[in-house]
Amino acid sequence: MSDGIHDPGARVRALCEYGTRLTEIDMNIPVTRYFRSGKEMIRMAEVYHDENDLEKAFILYSKFVTLFVEKLPKHPGYKTASSVDKSNNKKLLALVFPIAEAIKTKLKVKYAAEEEARLAKEKAEQARRAREEKLQQEEMRERVKEEERLKRDELRRKEELEQRMLAESEEQLKRLKLIQEEEKNRNKENSPLNRPGALMSTVIVSSTIPSAPSPTAVLPPPPSYQS
Repeated sequence: MSDGIHDPGARVRALCEYGTRLTEIDMNIPVTRYFRSGKEMIRMAEVYHDENDLEKAFILYSKFVTLFVEKLPKHPGYKTASSVDKSNNKKLLALVFPIAEAIKTKLKVKYAAEEEARLAKEKAEQARRAREEKLQQEEMRERVKEEERLKRDELRRKEELEQRMLAESEEQLKRLKLIQEEEKNRNKENSPLNRPGALMSTVIVSSTIPSAPSPTAVLPPPPSYQS
């Protein structure tokens, strides 16, 4: 009936329009039946009113007013209807109008309170969503910071590892060069030329070896074989 309507006055008008739409008459039905229906309508409205079901009571009262003020006077048998029925119905209308207005006022107050509560709830929900969104953004920023920190740590570890490996490689190269130098020095020390007396032996050996004849020396003539 008033679903999706938030304005209190608009909600009450929607109830009135709903009651009016339900109020249609059949010209073939005797007027007396409508008078009896009106009495039953008022009885049910009073029950709803006592149960504090204001919406249903207001709809029935609105329907009663519409039926006997707007619709039924157009019925062909209304003019010839019993004066007693008309009089009793007129008295009922006099009672219904102030009751309907009082219910209308109560409904407006009720709807205003509901609207205020709805707005407060909506505002609280918006605030909650804003807090959640802010929290999510903060968590996102923290995750990004943490990911960046992890990346920096990983990069630093890689750089440290590379530097350590480079330092170890340089140290190994230095040790290798040192070992090679030591080996070279040991080879020099173990050389025969570096042994005691090795130089004198070399001189003696070289002096005992006969020298080759000089190409300019005069050779004796070959022997003669004449007879």
